[in-house]
Amino acid sequence: MAAKIGRSARGSLMTFGIMVTGAIALWGCNGGDSSSDDSGPIPLTVPKATCGSGDKPETALQGQVPASLRAAGFQGFSCNLQLVGQSRGDGASWQQAWFQDKSGHKCNYYDTAATTANRSHIGVVAIDATNPASPQPTAYLSTTSMVDPWESLKVNERRQLLAGVSSTNGNGGPEFDVYDISSDCRSPQLLTSVAVGTGLNARTNSRRRCADTRAASHPMA
Repeated sequence: MAAKIGRSARGSLMTFGIMVTGAIALWGCNGGDSSSDDSGPIPLTVPKATCGSGDKPETALQGQVPASLRAAGFQGFSCNLQLVGQSRGDGASWQQAWFQDKSGHKCNYYDTAATTANRSHIGVVAIDATNPASPQPTAYLSTTSMVDPWESLKVNERRQLLAGVSSTNGNGGPEFDVYDISSDCRSPQLLTSVAVGTGLNARTNSRRRCADTRAASHPMA
């Protein structure tokens, strides 16, 4: 009987301990401030932004540009967005990427379309935006993939690489270009420009596999 009472008491103490621990954990989640009230419903929409006096907020449904504005020469909408600096070139396409190198240079990259009509430069544009009030183009990358990488233009920050695939008009191609931007992001250095998945690649890889197999079958003493 005493053993049963002892087990019952231990069970009650364990349950009590768990309840106290849970209560402390829940109290800690609120920082111990009983005045905080987060019991309201989670909002299903983002509150409408409060724009500044010089802004040009949207006048129709979000994302819509009325035909009357387009016909009059639409100049864009803005809300809490001020122009700090500008670099005017031949226009841009779909994608941009950003990187800051170890020297503190802040660089922006944006792609352009493959068309060459009325163009002074082709390919991906490298912009030195270290001084945001005076961004300057520092390089034009015109290797095969960079002529029109479309949405594939990306920066790998950990490996400090800029890369893209040939995507003329969104159709894609086998070419793949990789640039090193680690030392000076203003002047990307080409590491490789290769066509992947082609017959030549397949034959080369096949020869390598055969060579590896022969080496494994006939190890040197």
